[in-house]
Amino acid sequence: MAIDLNEILKRLQLRALTDRITTTEEALDIAQGLWLPDDDLLLPKPANAARQKAWDRAKRQMQSLGPRIMETKMNSILGDVTWGGDSQALDARLEDVDLRSLAARLLPPYLVTGVMAGLAHTIPGDTTPRITRLGGYLEPYTHPDDVDLITGLYQAWQTTREVTTGSMYADQSNAFGDGAQVRRYLSRWTVRVWDWSDGPTVMREWTNLKDPSFLGMNPDVLENAPTPRFRVRRMSHDGLPLGEVMSATPQLKALWATEARLLLSEELAAFPQLKVKGEWDDGNVIGPGEPLVVDKDGDAEWMSPGALDELRQQKDSRSERVRDDLSLPGGFLGGQTPSGEAFKEANIRFRQNAEGYARDGSGLLTELVDDYAALVGAKPVPVSISPSKSYDEAARVQTIINLYDKNLLPLQVAANELQPFFPTWSDSELQLWVDAQTARVSVADFNNLTASGGP
Repeated sequence: MAIDLNEILKRLQLRALTDRITTTEEALDIAQGLWLPDDDLLLPKPANAARQKAWDRAKRQMQSLGPRIMETKMNSILGDVTWGGDSQALDARLEDVDLRSLAARLLPPYLVTGVMAGLAHTIPGDTTPRITRLGGYLEPYTHPDDVDLITGLYQAWQTTREVTTGSMYADQSNAFGDGAQVRRYLSRWTVRVWDWSDGPTVMREWTNLKDPSFLGMNPDVLENAPTPRFRVRRMSHDGLPLGEVMSATPQLKALWATEARLLLSEELAAFPQLKVKGEWDDGNVIGPGEPLVVDKDGDAEWMSPGALDELRQQKDSRSERVRDDLSLPGGFLGGQTPSGEAFKEANIRFRQNAEGYARDGSGLLTELVDDYAALVGAKPVPVSISPSKSYDEAARVQTIINLYDKNLLPLQVAANELQPFFPTWSDSELQLWVDAQTARVSVADFNNLTASGGP
């Protein structure tokens, strides 16, 4: 059955495509630390110029947790990238492709949006096969009668181009002079739709679109196009991808607002703050170190800050909620660190989460390398992403120490197990240290030591 463009158009419009693109861009900005809210989005709009200045100062000091979250997750997911097979020709090509770098570009958007895709192909005019990541906004579309059957992929990205127009005032004299040229910058969309619902993949492309959901007519068509390979982390009931960071965006915003309130209280006053009698001539004079002048009877006095303990407790509570929603390690966001079984469970979830992303990345890279091998005439090879072992090693060291402390592990065994984590100790140095720790004191040595009154 051929692709029905009208059906695709209706579904894209019904799903509020433009709103989803905006939501996705916001989540990506949060992950990269580039997001700042409008003045009245999370907190009340400043009532006057003085509070506006304080709010602007506070926002400049605020930092998004996004980059820290992304770095921690990526460090745990992306350890080594290896592949099998015995083809030296393909090995050399894959070294040039740099699969680890490709994985490092594929996985961050996957953490945020829940979908990642790549393509093994040749660029028109260049016969060199390559593997590239599909950027922009990605959305799989499904069969009308089976929401779990993905039959195509939608991709959209925005470009800005400069255009030159005629005079701003074509019918009257102006400061630019008649016929003056005006430069403007226009944002336009490019949309590609891959469809493999009926045999070989067909790719259609629309350019210079004002709206990515209005595809129009007469696209550029490429028959027998290369098929994108992709992974979807989670899907909603209607088949749309759901990313971890995107799902946690409301909680990240709530945490940001709580921290902003704390910081804003510091920007509005430096406590204890001086309160004096008099006229307040300039309402814009407000901030750290500035006296608060009030028009009423009374002498000067010092004001103490209001109780902020509840706000700090709210911050810790929201930090823990974000940590739990994103399967981060225990105590990751600086709140109260869970202890005992809760701490262990948090770290287990963190490792399981990393392993899941590593499996998805391994599967996608394997499919891309299969397509790439077909292009270069080689046999396909499996690709594997191994999660970082640093977190496992830290847990193993702590387990060994705990077992030794409880006399459940001999010192010799514990030392041998720990030696790989301290490579500066040679075998002979380690054995000398163990012998010194376990040496028995003879009766004569003990008598000489006590007779001399100690060492």
